[in-house]
Amino acid sequence: MALADLLEALDRSQVEPALVCPPYEELDPLVRRAARAGVPCLGRIGIEDSWDFRGKRAFRRLALSFPGVLHFNLGSLDSCRHHLLALPGRPSRRPPAAATLHALTPLRAPGAFRARRRRKALGRLSMLAAVSRAVADRAAEFLLPERIVRAPNFLPPSLLDEARRLSREKAALRARLGIPGDALVGLCSGPLSRHKGQELLVELLPRVRRAHPSFLLLLLGRDRSGLARAWRERLRAAGAGDGFRWAGWSGEPMAWTAASDLLLLPGGPEGFSRVVLEAMAAGLPVLAFRRGGVLDLVRQGETGLLAEPGDREAFLAGWLRLLEEEELRRRMGERGREEAARFTPERTLEVYMDLYRRIREGRPAPPGPSGPGRP
Repeated sequence: MALADLLEALDRSQVEPALVCPPYEELDPLVRRAARAGVPCLGRIGIEDSWDFRGKRAFRRLALSFPGVLHFNLGSLDSCRHHLLALPGRPSRRPPAAATLHALTPLRAPGAFRARRRRKALGRLSMLAAVSRAVADRAAEFLLPERIVRAPNFLPPSLLDEARRLSREKAALRARLGIPGDALVGLCSGPLSRHKGQELLVELLPRVRRAHPSFLLLLLGRDRSGLARAWRERLRAAGAGDGFRWAGWSGEPMAWTAASDLLLLPGGPEGFSRVVLEAMAAGLPVLAFRRGGVLDLVRQGETGLLAEPGDREAFLAGWLRLLEEEELRRRMGERGREEAARFTPERTLEVYMDLYRRIREGRPAPPGPSGPGRP
């Protein structure tokens, strides 16, 4: 929950954060966590569609009465579109507004009408923080580049410490989680879906098992479509059923990560993969396709291996290489820990504090990349 991490990490001597969010049940944990961090919730205001005038009026009243910077949390370029369009169109009446954009979706180009509405909504923003270079490039299609900065997500110090501690307890973790001590374990973490790409791993697993009979593919995440059962039956028919395990959704994902040997990321492009950062903190090399936010996290040949998008054979070759070369896994794991430690709250907050100052002073962002991301 990156927004909650940010609310907890903000320096109270410089800002006084407050929260406004829609009245959806799935956001209740966020509100409770924010309250524990001393961040009040000013309202639960949702705007269902363009015709929800009541919601628009309520949000506009609150926005115009708020004395500080409005900061929107955008899951996609169309998130909060109705809220942004509810703000006054005239710049002189509009409160200062910023946003953090997390995702690369939608994957297909919008229609002309939606593109106009998206551009109009994003035009209400003074500045936008993108969590990766790929997200910044996508946002630049609708917003002037000088109004975009890079502000990658970070690992809270407590999570970084947990990753280090658990990685030293791999044998005990495996015994507790029921993972064979001598297995080579490849973890893929995230909801089971076509977009996440786990089906590619299932297709390649029989070939991997022929070369490495002790390999175990571990899937960690919710399965709302019954994919795990279908994949398990498919692998049994192929004689590779023993190499597959679906662990469901766990309240301790870092334990499963630390009990594994490598992270497999076969899915489509993501804005910023926190899963990758957590795996690197636990000392796991990463195998992924060369696209999206992973390019800001994984250094080819140093912290992982990257295959060209769509090149299944290159992905398989990287998979087999990581299984065969124990010293390579160890070296990449150590380098990954060092790299993950760079993504600290302090460095990300420095970007946000500068962003807020620039909005207050009416200055655009400096040219070029910002934040902890590499140039």
